[in-house]
Amino acid sequence: MGRDFLITGSPRSGTRFMAALFRSAGLGATHEGVFIPAGIRPRVIKNVESSWLAAPHLQTWKYHFKKVIHLVRDPILVISSQREREIMFKKESPYTKYIYDNVSEITNFNNSIDNYLHFWIAWNEMIEKHTKIRVKIEDINNDREKFLQDLGVYAIGKQLYKNFKCNSDGETKKITMEEIEKSQWSKKFKEKAKQYGYDL
Repeated sequence: MGRDFLITGSPRSGTRFMAALFRSAGLGATHEGVFIPAGIRPRVIKNVESSWLAAPHLQTWKYHFKKVIHLVRDPILVISSQREREIMFKKESPYTKYIYDNVSEITNFNNSIDNYLHFWIAWNEMIEKHTKIRVKIEDINNDREKFLQDLGVYAIGKQLYKNFKCNSDGETKKITMEEIEKSQWSKKFKEKAKQYGYDL
């Protein structure tokens, strides 16, 4: 078994969903199996690794996979989910520490919308440097078979995993555009969202 696909994006973009989708198509897939907050586990070898934690390691690790896929999701839903979980604010969390260790210019332990917009932009730009393949999770959900077929994965007739929330958010309170407009990162956030196919 070799490494075929690495899927990565910003936190709360749907990497857990993607691992489940590939497993339902018959591939060995891990969610945060190779890339974890403590580092890299090189002995974990599956067809697919799906982890937002991969982004800082792409410069060297992209060569271990046949394709690296940049996963994106509605940016407002992403940052709303991140803020609700206070991923920038949990001082004891190894995930929070991982963020600050890898994006040095954002403000430590600050739960402001400014910080979430800045982080979302920086993390996605980190990924953009190393792959030209970008997919919207909403498009994948609309036609999971086509997405897999485009990658050369035969999935016709299989019971493919689906989650039409595109994430396990539940009832996350959405950040409003009015709140976003007040941020110094508002313009760049909207430009990046539009580049990814989300007209906010």
